[in-house]
Amino acid sequence: LRIEGATVAIFVLAFAPFSLDQFMVQFFNPTLGGEYAATATIAKVAFFAAYPITAIAYPNLLAQTEHRSRIRVLAAASAATVLVSGTLALLISAFPQDVTRFFFGDRFREAANFLGMLAFGVACFSLATLGVHAQIAWGGRGGYAPSLLALMLAVVLYAFRHDTLGVVIENQVWVYALQVILVWSLLAVTIACSNRHQNAVV
Repeated sequence: LRIEGATVAIFVLAFAPFSLDQFMVQFFNPTLGGEYAATATIAKVAFFAAYPITAIAYPNLLAQTEHRSRIRVLAAASAATVLVSGTLALLISAFPQDVTRFFFGDRFREAANFLGMLAFGVACFSLATLGVHAQIAWGGRGGYAPSLLALMLAVVLYAFRHDTLGVVIENQVWVYALQVILVWSLLAVTIACSNRHQNAVV
């Protein structure tokens, strides 16, 4: 088994916006640390429930050599990810007070006001994660760039916007949104180039 440094870098950077948010909140405004951690803990359930789809799809994407077969695997995985992660985000958004009370009792009532927004951001991250895995499977270059740019945006946003819980959560949602847009834009270009290359060879 050969581990490529570029692939490791893509994976690490892909999860950085998802993993470092609580550290940035704690660094820029420690008073919000507890409330944000509670909100993020609940919202990230939408990712962990959907990630097994990506874990199953990834080796299948690597195993496929025919372009159309790989596209079918990606399409099925994308639909399943949107269904699972999106449904959980909808449920969390529909019952934020009940969900928050289930996890933490009445300790973080204010967190419930922003829970739905962050849950949908996490759903975007679930789709971005699938896109990153697909980018690696297609062998495209520059797979680390979208996540790196999203991480850079996160640092800038948190540095200048960290006064309230709502603002901090808005920051994170913007980061997730940018990441998923950039990841799938790059993936679309990679797939198109791969398709043209296969057609030229044939």
